[in-house]
Amino acid sequence: MYMMYIVFVNTVFTATEARRRWFDILEEVSSKSKIVGVVREGRLGARVVPVPRRSKDEIKRSLVGLKSVLKRKRSTVLNTPVWRKKETAYLKRISAGKMR
Repeated sequence: MYMMYIVFVNTVFTATEARRRWFDILEEVSSKSKIVGVVREGRLGARVVPVPRRSKDEIKRSLVGLKSVLKRKRSTVLNTPVWRKKETAYLKRISAGKMR
């Protein structure tokens, strides 16, 4: 039964076993970068995956790209009177507690 989950996860635990060994599972996922599956009622119910690690250079490149996007001139659609009127009406509805 557990063989079909090997493609998606490195290790499989039942829900009961996962509850008992939760901190062991977290250690395995965080330190060994393994993906752990949790099976409940015969079906894969959850996957515990490690957070992707990024190098400082990757983060810097992402920030530079984000800054360049934010510096660009905003779309003219947002500055039209029609858009401002719709936005004002929307904000009034939200402040009154109406979601739609």
